[in-house]
Order: sequence, then structure tokens, then C-alpha cells
Amino acid sequence: MSAIDKKRREAIALHRNGKVRSAIGLYTEIIQSNPRDSETLYCLGVANKDIGDFPSSAKFLMAAAIVEPNKPLFHNELGVVLAMLKFTKEALESFDRALDLNKSYKEALSNRANILKGMARWSEALDAYDKAIAIDSVFLDAIYNRAVTLQEMMRLEEALAGYRRVLSLKRDHAKSLVNASIAKLTRGDFDAGFRDFEWRWDQKSFGLQKRSFSKPLWLGKEPLAGKTILLYWEQGLGDTIQFARYASLVAGLGARVILEVQRSLMTLLADLSGVAHLIEDGSEPPVPFDYVCPLMSLPLAFQTSLRNIPAGVPYIKSDSAKSDEWKKRLGQRRRPRIGLVWSGGFRPNQPESWAANGRRNIPLECLAPLADADVEFYSLQKGQKAEEELRELVNKGWSGPAIIDFTSSLNDFSDTAALVDNLDLVVSVDTSTAHLAGAMGKPVWILNRFDTCWRWLLDRADSPWYPTVKLYRQKSAGDWLAVVSDVTRDLASYGGAAETHREMRLAAAG
Repeated sequence: MSAIDKKRREAIALHRNGKVRSAIGLYTEIIQSNPRDSETLYCLGVANKDIGDFPSSAKFLMAAAIVEPNKPLFHNELGVVLAMLKFTKEALESFDRALDLNKSYKEALSNRANILKGMARWSEALDAYDKAIAIDSVFLDAIYNRAVTLQEMMRLEEALAGYRRVLSLKRDHAKSLVNASIAKLTRGDFDAGFRDFEWRWDQKSFGLQKRSFSKPLWLGKEPLAGKTILLYWEQGLGDTIQFARYASLVAGLGARVILEVQRSLMTLLADLSGVAHLIEDGSEPPVPFDYVCPLMSLPLAFQTSLRNIPAGVPYIKSDSAKSDEWKKRLGQRRRPRIGLVWSGGFRPNQPESWAANGRRNIPLECLAPLADADVEFYSLQKGQKAEEELRELVNKGWSGPAIIDFTSSLNDFSDTAALVDNLDLVVSVDTSTAHLAGAMGKPVWILNRFDTCWRWLLDRADSPWYPTVKLYRQKSAGDWLAVVSDVTRDLASYGGAAETHREMRLAAAG
């Protein structure tokens, strides 16, 4: 055995034992003396991928593929890293090259399908998964991702069959259990859906970190009279807003409720019914507690079904002083006032949500037809990227509606709620502002992607969670033009409905 082979073997042993940086040091020494050692270049690429240095990984894997272009493994691994770097076209080319060299390379077929799935080229993805599974009938990753693809295509029964196939091979496959629970929730099977949704804590890619408490989890079995319970947020801002409604139900069982929420919701939820103590994420509870429950486990605890969703609104109200300030600032009402949101927040800790997040957002230029509506549009859009998008289009003199932008004055959700309180309607993609408006009892038109979030269910234009929500659904993936056309049509006759709603609100307030 040569000295280089011996050093490479030592580096590989370090790599396998988790000492990746030490392995990188040895791999680098080998490359310095033998820069065309393709095996070591490959190992160096994989090691850099393992520590998250994807640019360096791509550089070394590309070098390995140049030195030895007829090795499918090198092209496949390069494709994986290029996909992580969002070089989608180049990743596909790498997988195609691997498959040109080995048509039975199941991993390259599966990886290629993953790219196509992320691009919503679902039929092509299914074809590639089927080829991989034909090579290996128990290829778990391909069977699972094929089921995910079917779920994104809204072929839910086929998706559930796929997850059952995965679970027959690996009983504790958390991703399948969670995705199956979401499919069940989407079709309205809340009993099985919320039960299986508890597996979310075991699915690492879901972006949740299971918190450790000395007190037991409450899921509805133990009596709460005279007890104190900590309810805590776990996912997005919209999720907290939606499920905060359960605090009053918990208090109704005789419990003293501590509610932990994200900082930007603290002022908004200060007067939430049923909450004895509202605390910010990371704060110590002010009093000892007996039980804990994450907010999104409360539907399970209360055995929520389509028949008993606690849908009373408003359960969140704006600060009256802030609302009055906005009333003065907006001045005399001349036309219906419409809030507008076209992009949802990005969750960096949930990579599996990135593709869906992209599908739920609307490129602002798609909203240009709304210029025909005789209304005033107010931006409720927060987030640097989306705000810059609006400024750039305005500077270019776009043909869409004039959008009045006061978002620089919106520092938290209580500010947003006060502005929303002075609007007639909110038109929004599926994001936290839509939940806020719904929780306030404000009319909300949600522009909903084809592969809907579970909470909006199937084939309906209303929502059992929010009585004032109207859903505008994509009929095919990516087709925002038809959705915007429907919204534009309905806005043309909205003035009278807005006036009626204002009169009803004033009567209720009086």
C-alpha cells in the first residue's frame, strides 16, 4: 500500500467516525501532493458537504468529475450539492450525466425526481421515482418522495397508500406519519389527523425542537380545575394566532393559563381571553405550572372535529387607541379600503417547506389586473424581499394598482391589527396576516395555492376556522391568473358589501 493510499484510508476512517474536519486536513494534504487524485477529490467534496460548506464541496466534486468523467458516483454527488446551492438546471444535468453512464443508478433517478418535484414538474418526477422503485422495490426514499409528490398533486388517497407502504417497511418513519396526518387533516379527518400529527416532534426536517419540561404533557385526559398550564407556541406566527383561540377553552376547564408566544405577538395578544399570564418566548413563567401543551396539540386535546371547531370571532381585537390613530391618518373614506399581502414569511429552519412557500407566494406583477378595481389598496406586506419588490415595480412605473404603503410604521402585529381595523377587506396569500384578519372577524379573501395547506380543507370556498374567510383556489398548479381574475371580478361589486359590513360592525359595537 502506498503512502497516499494509507493516508487516504486514515482520513476515511476519521470521516466515518465523525471527525470530519480532521479528515479534511488529511484529504487536503493528499491533494496538495497529488491534485488529480479523483478519489480524494471526491472524499473532500463529500466531507465539505457534511460540514455545510456547499461551495467548496461543489468545487472538489466538479474537479473529481473532470479528472474521471466516466464515474457516475461523482456526477450524482455533484448534483446533490448543486441542488443544495439552488443550481437546479446544473443539478439536473449532473444527474442526467450519471444516468447516461448507468441507467440503473437508482439514487440518481431518485435525486433527479426530487429536483423535478421541487419544480412542480410532478408527472416527470413520478416517472423517475417509478423507474427507481422498479430497480429496487424497497427503495424507501423513492417510495416516500413519490408519496409526497402525489400529495402535492392533491392525489391524497394515492399518497396515503404510499405512506402506508413506507410504514410497512419502517414502522417509525416519522416523515410518513406526519405527512399522512396532514393528508388526513386536509380531507377533514381530524380524529386520525391530529392524533398522528403528534409525530411532528420526531421529524427533524419539520424544523421543530422538542422541548424538555419537568411537568407532564396535557392532551385532554387529566382534569385541570385548580391547575396551572403552560401553553407554548411551536411553529409560525399564523399558527400561534390560529390556535391561541383555545386558551379560553383551557381556562374554561378551571385552569390558570400561561401563554408563551413570539415577541411580535406580545402586544397583540395582551388581552386574549382566558390568559392569566402572557410571556415572551424564552422568558421564565412567572408562576409554577402543573402541565404543558404546545398550541397545535390543543385540537387533539379538545377532540376537535369539523362539527365543533371553536370558530367564534373576533377573539383578537385591535388596540383602540392605535386604531383611532390610523383612522385619523387615513382620513376620509372615499372608496373601499383593501389590505394586500402577496408573500408569506420564510422559515429557514424548515427546508421541506421552502418549495411550498414559493408556491403560495404570488409574484406582484401577477396582481396588475387589480388596477381595474375601484378601491384603495394598502400594503400589509412585511419582509425585506417583498417590500423591495413593490418599490422596484413602482419605480419602473408598473401598470398595476396604486398601493399605499405604510408598512414602515408597522412594528409588530398590534400595529398591523390597528391598520386592518380601518380597512374593509384583506386580500392575502396564506400567511399570518390572513390569520390575523380572520381572528379579528375582518372579511378576508385568501388566494390559495393548488396544493392547499391542510387547514383550508378541500373543495370549499369558506373556512370552518374563520367565518369571514373566502377562499380563491388555484384550479391548477401555478395558475394565479385565474385566481386574480376572479378576485378582480368580485372586487368590482365589493363597494356595497363593504358598506353593509361596516354598518353591521358599528351596530355590534354600539
